[in-house]
Amino acid sequence: KVHVDLVNTANPAAPALLERWAIDGRLVGSRLIGSRLVLVTQHAPQLAVDALPANAPQAERDALLARLTAADVLPTLRINGGARQPLVAETDCYVQPKNASTGIDITVFTVVDLSSATPTRVTRCFAGGSEAMYMAPATLYVATTRYAYTATNSLIARLPPNITTDLHKFALDGSVLTYRGSGEAQGHLGWDVQRKSYRMSEWNGDLRVLTYTASVGWGAAGATAGVEPSPAQLTILRERASDQTLQVVSTLPNAQRPATLGKPREQVYGVRFIGSRGYVVTFQRTDPLYVLDLSNPADPRTVGELEVSGYSDYLFPITESLLLGVGHDADARGQVSGVKVALIDLTDPTRPRQVDSRTWGGAPSQSGLDVSRHGIDILTQATRTRVALPLLLRADYTVTPSTGLQRIEIDHAARRLDTSRALIPGALGGTDFYADRSVQIDNRVYYFNAGALTVHDW
Repeated sequence: KVHVDLVNTANPAAPALLERWAIDGRLVGSRLIGSRLVLVTQHAPQLAVDALPANAPQAERDALLARLTAADVLPTLRINGGARQPLVAETDCYVQPKNASTGIDITVFTVVDLSSATPTRVTRCFAGGSEAMYMAPATLYVATTRYAYTATNSLIARLPPNITTDLHKFALDGSVLTYRGSGEAQGHLGWDVQRKSYRMSEWNGDLRVLTYTASVGWGAAGATAGVEPSPAQLTILRERASDQTLQVVSTLPNAQRPATLGKPREQVYGVRFIGSRGYVVTFQRTDPLYVLDLSNPADPRTVGELEVSGYSDYLFPITESLLLGVGHDADARGQVSGVKVALIDLTDPTRPRQVDSRTWGGAPSQSGLDVSRHGIDILTQATRTRVALPLLLRADYTVTPSTGLQRIEIDHAARRLDTSRALIPGALGGTDFYADRSVQIDNRVYYFNAGALTVHDW
């Protein structure tokens, strides 16, 4: 179930619960656009035919399938514990003809108008599963990999060769969601659900997608990521209204620009699109950061490259010429060590430079971003940026981990990381680290760790 609480905070001293929703399915993602909340959920119906034993006669299966109705397949909604009601009507659902999945999944888009006295909702649905969503102010994209993952004998997640990712575009006008078109990109968005949304971006109406082209990832120690000459591919797509398709404008690498994004056997880690530029991190032994010039959608190109130790899982713009990378350090053999934060100078995009970095803990250490893309808080004030990053630290697996909140201050002019503030201690043993969060308000930081909320001066 996906649970949604709608709370009236007109009187901050006495917030009032308006409605409590329970929606069938799991949460794909949510975004707040102005006063409208956009929820994307995915429902896998439990059908009577699936409960039959393997040796059940085909006639019995056919009879159950023949009795299926839309209500058996579509998700329901309960408000304030009341009776189940349809979340969406079958007349408001789209079907993708090319969907090759053998599973039955229903993706539902729910737009909630939070500005009205009584919350109102508009729903649409899509026959098929969704693995990631991306939103621009007026558009919503969902991505679906056509084929399910399989496992090898070594338990490494494997995808079939030549896999493609389907992409679907919807326009958001107020609370009205309208289908605009579909397209596809070669490759897939990786295995980490927390990073997939960062691999899509819209700019000037075009969708940029960074996919991974190898079939095997780092699902087990020592796994290699495949032997494809370029582990990453950029695809730029543009809506063609005449037939409701997303047409490929260009790709990178290509015949004119064959240089690879990443070396053979590397895997894609951090990806970030910022305006007319894209940034891609790949890794096996070192961290190549590629700077992409996307100002001409018909001719994307790599303009800069930086090789440093370790890798960045996430990239955050601090200023127009400063990029913050958060990931892990590594030695010359590619052996991963502690949590690494790096500051990258992009004043000259053809010559990106790492101007400062810090590392905490040993190989088993984690940052909040290792478990959730929400595991960091960034606040910029004039010429300085403050970063609050939860950490789980230990030298090796034999040591009991400790948790805490690391405060980092970035001086824009000096291009330096100030980590002199003491670690705010959390619970010993790493209890509930997956839920660690922080938020900065004015000159204070609020830290949630192991079920406790503490307040600290910055």
